[in-house]
Amino acid sequence: MNKYAFISLLGLFLLNTGNSQILNIDSELKDTMDRKRYLLISGTFSHDKQKKSINDLTSGIEFVQKLKNRYALVLVGQTNVVLSGREIIQNEGFFQWRYRDPDVRKTSIEGYVQFQWNGLWGMEKRALAGANIRQRILDKKSGDFYVGLGGFYESESWNYKGVEDASKIPINPEAVTFNRIRINTYFKTAKKLFKNCDIVAESFIQANAFSLLNNPSFRWFMLGKINYQLSDKFLLTFNYDHIYNQQPPVPIKKMYSGYSLEMNIKF
Repeated sequence: MNKYAFISLLGLFLLNTGNSQILNIDSELKDTMDRKRYLLISGTFSHDKQKKSINDLTSGIEFVQKLKNRYALVLVGQTNVVLSGREIIQNEGFFQWRYRDPDVRKTSIEGYVQFQWNGLWGMEKRALAGANIRQRILDKKSGDFYVGLGGFYESESWNYKGVEDASKIPINPEAVTFNRIRINTYFKTAKKLFKNCDIVAESFIQANAFSLLNNPSFRWFMLGKINYQLSDKFLLTFNYDHIYNQQPPVPIKKMYSGYSLEMNIKF
């Protein structure tokens, strides 16, 4: 079996069970940020005929445009829809625009706007906009380490569809909404394992800006990737992510995690 036949076969069995919050994680593979512009598209569709037809559609996009001032505009997004007959079992996704330094400055400022939703959790929407100061701690050919500190304004709306315990659902439930400012801290590290493979990890901790002592309500995102460059056009990626919410807006689980295996095509 040649390489391209293997790629096609693997794409048919694409596994995707993740709950990613942020798709874009900086890679150490040289091809990812050396170009002035690039577009990465990933997707999978599966159909299973049971008592009802089960359809699962997942898609992802990452677009980078470098600017004359040596900054870059980055668009990342991911969606996942699962249907059982006409019933929507899952509907989640996010899109984010980011203005950032492509790792050429020791200290830089980055701004972003993001919109996301997750029907399984009951998150009708989460819209946010913010900025960070990003500091390079270590940068070598074999790996790097960055930290960031900033804040963002967040607007959320939740329903009770994701609550498993019926006793915790109000008699006449109404949407729960929040508008607040949060502090955001993170670190990002990457390590090249060999020429065409690297591992990347990124961790975010977010907390209420004006109630850190009595009600921080912190969230912790952890994301990791192993990237394997099969060729100039094909990238194989294993993803892991989890989210811990100390105080969910509605009584759902505090911890969710997921993983996925993706085949990406670059243009």
